[in-house]
Amino acid sequence: QGPGRHAPPWIRGNVPLCSYCVVCKQQCGSQPKLCDSRCIWCQKTVHDECMKSSLKNEKCDFGEFRNLIIPPSYLTSINQMRKDKKTDYALLASKLGKHWTPLIILANSRSGTNMGEGLLGEFRILLNPVQVFDVTKTPPIKALQLCTLLP
Repeated sequence: QGPGRHAPPWIRGNVPLCSYCVVCKQQCGSQPKLCDSRCIWCQKTVHDECMKSSLKNEKCDFGEFRNLIIPPSYLTSINQMRKDKKTDYALLASKLGKHWTPLIILANSRSGTNMGEGLLGEFRILLNPVQVFDVTKTPPIKALQLCTLLP
């Protein structure tokens, strides 16, 4: 399926109140129970009923932040390349498009008015969690090692 597309990992419940189903365009998560689903990568939401009928085999395009997200399949491919003693990461990255510029977040969860933890949590929702680092728990040098895996 390549590094640019991924089977959506749907999470049941925890759907934002203002979200709409990608299939029927009606509001999701409006029932007073754990219902409906959200893709953890593209943030699309879908009703349980619509999921059964339409989205079983759909591939995720990583949504509006696709050019900032490091897809899990990219990291899997990099891992395999390292085992095979190959280092042409640019070739692999080219499959993600010329606009792919992954973002790495380093933040201090204790800085400012202690809003850092919430901010880190939001970035972990929008990006791949491996791209988000709390410098109070991970030294910046460790976080920046991820850059060596990028073109």
